[in-house]
Amino acid sequence: MNCLSINIRGIGVCGKSRWIKSLKNEFGISFLGIQETMVKDIQASTVSNYWGGLGFDFESVDAVGNLGGLVNIWDPKVFSKDSVFKDNNFLLVSGLILDGSIRLNIINVYAPQNNVEKLNLWSRIIQTIKSGHGWWIIFGDFNSVRDREERKNSSFDPGSARDFNDFIDEAGLREYGLKGWVNNGPYDINLLNKLKRLRGVLRDWFRRYSVKEVEEVSRLRKEKDDLEVQMESSDLEESDLWVWIECKKALEEIELHKARDIRQKSRVKWASLGDENSSFFYNMINGRKARNFIPGIAVDGCLFSIEVWNRVENWCRLPPSFFFDVQDLILLAENSSFSKDKRHILRGIVYTTLWVIWNERNARIFTNKKRIPLELVEIVKSTSFFWCRNRSRWNNIVWQDWCNYPLDLM
Repeated sequence: MNCLSINIRGIGVCGKSRWIKSLKNEFGISFLGIQETMVKDIQASTVSNYWGGLGFDFESVDAVGNLGGLVNIWDPKVFSKDSVFKDNNFLLVSGLILDGSIRLNIINVYAPQNNVEKLNLWSRIIQTIKSGHGWWIIFGDFNSVRDREERKNSSFDPGSARDFNDFIDEAGLREYGLKGWVNNGPYDINLLNKLKRLRGVLRDWFRRYSVKEVEEVSRLRKEKDDLEVQMESSDLEESDLWVWIECKKALEEIELHKARDIRQKSRVKWASLGDENSSFFYNMINGRKARNFIPGIAVDGCLFSIEVWNRVENWCRLPPSFFFDVQDLILLAENSSFSKDKRHILRGIVYTTLWVIWNERNARIFTNKKRIPLELVEIVKSTSFFWCRNRSRWNNIVWQDWCNYPLDLM
């Protein structure tokens, strides 16, 4: 019967279940003792992840806040439990092994840091051993060592070591040299091995995250496309418009994260290849020049902006107009024969349209994103609606009325 004792410092941490399950399968473990679960009310589904499927039995001691917590897991075909005793710092499982001729008592220990509390724990374990019978196996995290040579990367406490040795002697225990996982060899090799394992865990996490992200992007795009098809035939309700805006915002945020990842990768590549007279260096410089180049802003003659302005004019029921520069657009409201209130609203719509077209121009140049004119007009409607309702005295306007004719609010 092979036993495995391990302190995992949090049973819910991603990747640890796969690691422990591989150790169990590799060494043929029949009894697994885990310390520092840091959780309460452990479910069988969680335990199954560490054991690997069904065919197990288990007992646990809940953590106190985020401290402690113990779990014993075993194969019932090898070990048959008949009694359990639980303490805040140890878990005793007693039963029969194999054909029932050998009684085995297994104690999983997680000792406190305080020396007085540890001394009390040793006394409780000794009383438990004296009150039982059969063979005893005690393992776990004792937070103590027997001599100075066992203490690594921390200070040695001779008082704690003396109490621990006295406990072992009084309980009649015998220490066995068991298999463990320690840092043998040069420190740089150990570090490289740890980084290699970390890279594997991060690769698995990124693969799972990428799959979820693709599914989320597909869902958001479908919902957004369905609403844009609806825009072609009728104006959206306020709730549908809010959904469309949120979908668009979520997609832009995902694209922003992707752009940041690409930018970070390019910086890493620049650190290794950019600081030299190479083709990579000149390609980076020329690419940046091309991205930052601004040829100008075309108002008259730009078919895209003309379509946007025509749709805004139809929405505001304005007569066809001809604009030769941006100043003509800005003076559109001032030159109209509308009342003062209508001119104020029209001025806000014109400024909003200019701002939306400018953002579209920046998106096309710097992020290579393109939207159709109908989409920009919906952004103009929604942005100007929220501006008018929240930043003016017309705070009781209705979305449906705004979509029908924004200048008729008085």
